[in-house]
Amino acid sequence: HPRRQQQQQQQQRKRKWVTIGVVGHPNVGKSTLINAIKGKKVCSTSISPGHTKHFQTVHLSNTVRLCDSPGLVFPAAGMPKELQVLTGLFPISQTREPYSAIQFLAEKVAIEEMYGLLPPNFVMEGTVSVEELSDLRRKHPWSAWDIAVAYANKRRYMTKKGRADTYRAGNEILRSLLSGRIVFYFVPEFGGKEEKEEKEEKEEK
Repeated sequence: HPRRQQQQQQQQRKRKWVTIGVVGHPNVGKSTLINAIKGKKVCSTSISPGHTKHFQTVHLSNTVRLCDSPGLVFPAAGMPKELQVLTGLFPISQTREPYSAIQFLAEKVAIEEMYGLLPPNFVMEGTVSVEELSDLRRKHPWSAWDIAVAYANKRRYMTKKGRADTYRAGNEILRSLLSGRIVFYFVPEFGGKEEKEEKEEKEEK
């Protein structure tokens, strides 16, 4: 009956709800957390940042509800653009070039060792042992461009002009990072600006 429905709606409004909001950076697992708590998929997920476009309410009980929200990019003074790409804060599809982010990553992870890459200009003559190849990788002064070329050569990614498709190779490396195939972490710097300046002065001395 319409009257009964109206009474239920009024009781619904009077009910004291506990609303738990899930907020944070893009692509950190907010929707995945809600799905885990609920025990089934109620929120769409993706490895691409910015997938959640609007607020979504999920009821856990008659008095408790979760609120999923789009990712928020908080102001971070001094945070390099490359790090934003590597941590999923900035979409890879919107990056103009992948090489800066790869260079940042290569300074902390031995990508060439992980993928077994060979220097772009290396020509294998005869039999070469695994130890010799590993030594060759360590001695070569790898750049982001070299890594992209070597990866493209190994995967046989070529452009229409027959050159190594470095852009495709670079993007695939970055996406491998976001998917968890490449393990990447580093210890954050603690202390304020004064402590950092003191540390730099000591290093200069």
